[in-house]
Amino acid sequence: MNDEKFKKLANDLLFEPSDEIIKMAKKLLSSIDKELKKLDEINLDNVKPMSHISEKKLSFDLLRDDVENKEFLIKKEDLLANTSKHNDDFVLIKKVINEA
Repeated sequence: MNDEKFKKLANDLLFEPSDEIIKMAKKLLSSIDKELKKLDEINLDNVKPMSHISEKKLSFDLLRDDVENKEFLIKKEDLLANTSKHNDDFVLIKKVINEA
C-alpha cells in the first residue's frame, strides 16, 4: 500500500496520521502479509470444510442473561468535553458516507 492510498484510508476513517505513524503502520502491514503468506504453504487437500465453527448445536440455555452494567457509563457532559466539535446535545462529526 503506497503512502497516498494509506493517507486516503486514514482520512476516510477520520485519522490524521503523521509520517512516522504511516511508516510504522506500513511495516506492520508488511509483517502481517508475510505471516499470512505462510498459510499458503499448508496442504489442505485432505481437510474437510467446516460448515460451522462447532459441530455441536448451540443451546441458548447456556447463554447468560444480559445484565446492564452502569459502572462504565459515561456522562454526557464528560463525553462532550472530550470532543473537538459539539453542540449542547450532540457530537458533531464529518459526513462519512460518500454518495454515488
